[in-house]
Amino acid sequence: MTSRTLICILLGLAGLVASARYWLVSQPPTGNGFLVYHGNLLVRPITVPTAPTEGHLAAARLLSNTLATAASLPASYFPVWDEAAWRGPSIRIGVREPSPKRNPAKTDMPTIEAVGYDVYPEGIRIHAENEDTLISAASWFLEQTVGARWFSPGRMGFEVTQRGRLVLPLGRRQHAPGYFSRNFGGLDKPTEKAWYRANRLVSRLDHGHTVSSLISQKDLAANPAMAPVVNGLRYIPRDKHDDAWQPDLTSPATLRHVTRALRDQLSRDPSKMSVVFGQNDSWRWDQGSATLAVVAPHRYFRGYPDYSNTLFAFLNKAAEGLAPEFPDRFLSTYAYQWTEDVPRFPVHPMVLPYLTADRSQWFDPAFAKNDKDLLQRWGKAGLRIFGIYDYYYGGPFLVPRPTLYAVAESIPFAHAAGVRAFYAECYPNWGLDGPKLWLAAQLLWDPTQDSAQLLNEYYSRYWKEAAGPMRRFFEVCERQWLNQPKPGYWIKYFKDDHQRILYPPEVRRELWEILDRASAVAKSEIVRERLALVRAAFSVSDLFCLHDEKRETLARLTLRSDSATDDLVRVIGGFSKVRRDLKTRHAEVKRRFPLALSAELIGDYMRTDPRPRALAELARRGVHPHIDDDLRMTVFAGTAPTATELAATGTEILKDGNLATLRKRNAHPFTLLDWNEPGSPWTGKGEPFETRQIELRASPQGGQVLRLAGCNQEALMQWQPAEPGAFYHATVRVRGKVSPGNMTFLLVMFANADGKTTDMGHTDRLPIGEFIQTTSLEILARAPKNATWVGVSIRALWQVNDDYVEIEDISLKRLQ
Repeated sequence: MTSRTLICILLGLAGLVASARYWLVSQPPTGNGFLVYHGNLLVRPITVPTAPTEGHLAAARLLSNTLATAASLPASYFPVWDEAAWRGPSIRIGVREPSPKRNPAKTDMPTIEAVGYDVYPEGIRIHAENEDTLISAASWFLEQTVGARWFSPGRMGFEVTQRGRLVLPLGRRQHAPGYFSRNFGGLDKPTEKAWYRANRLVSRLDHGHTVSSLISQKDLAANPAMAPVVNGLRYIPRDKHDDAWQPDLTSPATLRHVTRALRDQLSRDPSKMSVVFGQNDSWRWDQGSATLAVVAPHRYFRGYPDYSNTLFAFLNKAAEGLAPEFPDRFLSTYAYQWTEDVPRFPVHPMVLPYLTADRSQWFDPAFAKNDKDLLQRWGKAGLRIFGIYDYYYGGPFLVPRPTLYAVAESIPFAHAAGVRAFYAECYPNWGLDGPKLWLAAQLLWDPTQDSAQLLNEYYSRYWKEAAGPMRRFFEVCERQWLNQPKPGYWIKYFKDDHQRILYPPEVRRELWEILDRASAVAKSEIVRERLALVRAAFSVSDLFCLHDEKRETLARLTLRSDSATDDLVRVIGGFSKVRRDLKTRHAEVKRRFPLALSAELIGDYMRTDPRPRALAELARRGVHPHIDDDLRMTVFAGTAPTATELAATGTEILKDGNLATLRKRNAHPFTLLDWNEPGSPWTGKGEPFETRQIELRASPQGGQVLRLAGCNQEALMQWQPAEPGAFYHATVRVRGKVSPGNMTFLLVMFANADGKTTDMGHTDRLPIGEFIQTTSLEILARAPKNATWVGVSIRALWQVNDDYVEIEDISLKRLQ
């Protein structure tokens, strides 16, 4: 017998078995319900239209795989058939026929896509109102019937109730989601995209920072009336990548140009539900007299100048021009930073703002009250629909950030206030943030659900025998976020090493003990696998916190003139070791557990390195410790300095290091971005902010002292020609007060001939606390081979309460 003959016989037998099974399923069910399957004796195929869309097929695949898992059978037992070729009982997927009674006016809020399923004696019909929500219909059916849950991406995050027999009662069930558009950003891996679809997330509305795409550099050059007035002159962007500006929204030319561009978009694509006018991500708003008149009387909201009147008056006019032709579309925008507040007039129903806020700040009762009031006021502003934009990171945070308190409270509250669209930047660290995204997805689908019950289900089903300790793990993480120092502000600790203060050594020990208890009771393979993901991610958190603790220890030692030489040598070695360990562990976890962390060891977390300052001090004492590869490559551009080079005094290249020529401009506070008068080699720039104080006073040593207090983002900088390969030594004398989250630092940067910076730069940061006596920040770095320019900058970010910094005697020397 040939192998070919054997294969034919086996295929024939398989066909007979298949025919028998299909004969069984073709028999009509009896009783008051529909029998979906009974072991491997009776199963139902899934049927789709003869020309199925990808929506039909995706829903069918989800049904087939999930029902097979529930029945403990291969997916082949639930095959997908053409409904025209199958006449027996089946699970049919299709789009619901439109109801003649449901004919909403075009100016109504868009229909919330209801999904549902009908159970008949002859089969099941799973239905949605359009093809792209069929997978949502299938997912909801599976949740309701076999307890399917997609807690996290991939096989590891999936749970279903397994049973040998499934009978469904006759009748119809359906649900309309609470939020019309439910979207998370930063889920880029294939398993994350599958998780997104299974949890019925869907993006219905376009939004974004789009001004630069609507109004190009060429457009502004051709019609300068659209360009903003900045420092008394019309600002034309340097190139197409320059988006640090906003147009003049009071100009009729801007309105004509934008309205024409949006009309063209809507005409080209009748399926487009929304067009977008989202301001650039910049605070360089027009400073012209017409704009200042629109926002008068001048006021602040959440510390920012309030330009809501400017933006929404412009959008109202654009909507008035578009609505007669496109009454069922939307013009989306961002209520963001300078435009967060409700304008002082009704907003056109076509306008759809996304209210941007980091609602993890709801740990601060003052902010929570303010944000809730804002949501309710926007709900009364005349809109058909509006959205919220949140920040659910994830990466780039390197410590647990579950913030379940904010998810559980804000989504139902916003829905009650009238919000129907949702977007969050996520980039999830699945090993650190627990059920945050799953809980959010559930509440977006049905905001009336009880968050406590949902979390109970998460812990009991996902963590099973380890539910107790793992609930405690995330409760401790929540406690740390809720009890952090106030006030709250936008994405506090974003790209900031200070996030480690939320997890001091004693708290990290507590969390490790909890994870050890969970490991001790974890008996099932799936729980051990889930626990390994958390342990791997938290091991990076632990090292990250230890890294910053040791860095701060070294930084404080170098700020003291009486530091013992042996202490400096020992602490340099300890910091170097944990830095190597952190890089190694982070790379290992990213490789072995791709979902555990999306956060990278970005330059923001690694560029503050006090070792060069410590090495320079030791060299001045005649000691030259070993320089490891990490330090040699990241700070010294591949070549370790000699003891002579480290101890050299060098040649001053800065101009006006004592700030004698620095003068503050006399300008309206809203327009004071570049705040120093011309004629100085220094550039002072920052963000207008309600508490911002910029003061200059005479220094007893000559020159001036610059004082910054209450500043949101502020910088003083100067660029000078650089010599490739040369060492540069920067110092500044400072005193001040630094709260957790405040960044006050010295920065040295290098740029190439095109003016583009070569890397993230090198920083020396003032530690948390108050420095009554003047101390020095110090940086030693080698210019890379492609360096044409070297810059020095002193920056103060996120000053709160009584934070301040006083700056004097800045130096940048090229070492011999």
